[in-house]
Amino acid sequence: MKAERNAVSKEISKMKNPPSVRRRSDAMRAVGDQISALDAELRTVDEQLTAAVAGIPNLPDPRTPYGKDDSENVLLRTVGETAAFDFEPKPHWDLGPALGIINFDQGVKLSGSRFYVLSGAGARLQRALIAWMLDLHIRQGYTEKYTPFMVKEESMFKSGQLPKFRDNLYHDAEDDRWMVPTSEVTLTNLHADEFLEEASLRYAIRHTLPASAKNA
Repeated sequence: MKAERNAVSKEISKMKNPPSVRRRSDAMRAVGDQISALDAELRTVDEQLTAAVAGIPNLPDPRTPYGKDDSENVLLRTVGETAAFDFEPKPHWDLGPALGIINFDQGVKLSGSRFYVLSGAGARLQRALIAWMLDLHIRQGYTEKYTPFMVKEESMFKSGQLPKFRDNLYHDAEDDRWMVPTSEVTLTNLHADEFLEEASLRYAIRHTLPASAKNA
């Protein structure tokens, strides 16, 4: 129909008889209305198709066994030796409060279940572990990147976070930005629509915070 409209438009430009021009123009106006209606329908179909395709998960590795639950997981390899203690080790939820370095009650008070507050040596330990891990990877040849912690919706789609996890992600509706759940969101989108050499794929990631958060 669009091809027909284009052809008739060229034809009309060469016509000399005004009544004929009007008849052909009126006919093409009706065709134009049909095209507009079909374009609107096509946009809806395209949106539905995109949503359906985006919801298809990645296929698991064919070597991945089926199982009823994690009790049927297959152990592929063990790295290092399991530590042996001459005492009964305590879990962190007992050891941390006893040492005064972690407080679960305060975390729940501030933010709800599964949150905590680190104090003193606990806060220092977390900071030291982050710095140690970054330094370790840098010595191994990785490039450290300091990336934004909020991204555009497009970046979330390209890294596979949307649409599946839409209801579990934090979204700033006012600025239409999404808080990244993991560093691969920004890492993969640094090179969206690019072709890369394998040797260049070495990064250690840390995220930026807004000035207000830093000052706080």
